Amino acid sequence: MRQIILQYSIFLIIVFLIVCVVVYTIFWKKRVFHSEEEYRAMNMPQEQLRLCLKLSKVLEYPIRVLMIATAVFVIWVAIPVLKDVKYVVSNEYSYVTGEIVNDVIKTGRAWRDRLVISDGNNLLELSVDSLSFEKGDVVTVKYLPNTYAGVIVTK
Repeated sequence: MRQIILQYSIFLIIVFLIVCVVVYTIFWKKRVFHSEEEYRAMNMPQEQLRLCLKLSKVLEYPIRVLMIATAVFVIWVAIPVLKDVKYVVSNEYSYVTGEIVNDVIKTGRAWRDRLVISDGNNLLELSVDSLSFEKGDVVTVKYLPNTYAGVIVTK
């Protein structure tokens, strides 16, 4: 579980930094590119100056929209992680005991595998490190209820 908490912590720091950059650029600095005075102070050739001013005028708003869309998407992806913070802080995880009902395909590319656990009544799809577990094994999984990331604690 520590590995999941560490990965989520790093993810939330990256989310925070992305949002800070967008807020700073859009609301504090109020532009993406340099101002005309800043370009003139760079002592560049007149033709290059015109090109920079033209590009900054054309690309300013599309880049702002792209930055805002990126920030909104990153926050949307982070919402389940943020909801799980209270469970991590209080150390109150969800547990499920059941049989693995899907074939575990270990590609070696993902840091976790998708398992479907049947507790007799319900099917629950979780993201866990399955290690040496196979279809039909009965396991107990400790997981976070919003992101469905967890670890197998007993077999």
